[in-house]
Amino acid sequence: MKVGQQAIAIGNALGRFTNTVTVGIVSGVARELTATSGLGGSSTTYEGAIQTDAALNPGNSGGPLLNSAGQVIGINVATTRGADNIGFAIPVNTLKPILESFLAEGRIIRPYMGVSYTMITKEIASLRRLPEGAFVSRVVVDSPARKAGLERGDIIVKFGGKDVAGDNSLSRLISGSKVGDRVDLVIDRSGQQQDLSVTLEEAPQQ
Repeated sequence: MKVGQQAIAIGNALGRFTNTVTVGIVSGVARELTATSGLGGSSTTYEGAIQTDAALNPGNSGGPLLNSAGQVIGINVATTRGADNIGFAIPVNTLKPILESFLAEGRIIRPYMGVSYTMITKEIASLRRLPEGAFVSRVVVDSPARKAGLERGDIIVKFGGKDVAGDNSLSRLISGSKVGDRVDLVIDRSGQQQDLSVTLEEAPQQ
């Protein structure tokens, strides 16, 4: 998939017009965004999203994004308020493991650690004299992270031996793991590195 290739979105525009087709291009790849329901509900962060200028209207979410060969390249998830022709889709390769677990188990099974975090980029790390990694802003009560000893303010710098930096965001590394995996962590706590181990659990059903 490349920027500039054709993108075709299909969905139920405005919840009324079934099988509406709009055409555009792939405007960007590997985008990160936080989407909300628009009703004051919970927010969801998507990483590696496809950006397209194909018109996505309310009701298009959940519909496929196709390439010119008719292959599904993503699932439409969000538009941007206050801007025209900026929509996003989750890449199909990201969804395959989720779909496979749903077909096998009848429900979506995802690994879960139980933290909210902000990625510390190389630029921020240099400016603030911090290590690159995932800055933990919240640890969920009774979560695997809490059981492992993670605390608010910790910086997770390694997950399973891999640096938490650049394209290796924490959520991407967790998504690449399985429920029940025991993962070694390296964290920075007040300037001191520590080793922890966390056992991933099944994400709560929403």
